[in-house]
Amino acid sequence: MSDKDTNEDIDSKAVSTKALWTSKDEAVLIHTLLGEKSKGHWGNNNPKKQAWVACIAALAGLEKVTKSSPKDMSSIKSCWQQVSAPHPVEDMYAH
Repeated sequence: MSDKDTNEDIDSKAVSTKALWTSKDEAVLIHTLLGEKSKGHWGNNNPKKQAWVACIAALAGLEKVTKSSPKDMSSIKSCWQQVSAPHPVEDMYAH
């Protein structure tokens, strides 16, 4: 095995197969969803699909920092549930 093969194996193992979140990523998510709520992209006390799509766009590329998978709708919704559980959306406007 050459050094090149070894380095490629290390690099491929260094990338996570799931989305990893930083506090900056969470802040982008919250800011984006608050903006989407103010635009009326909210229904039944939850973000509408177009709000989630806006989050995907806002978070695109941030996975390079954490060397993880891109944040898809499923991972974004999961993070939102964890972040918003202790705080009503209205309380987030104050921050």
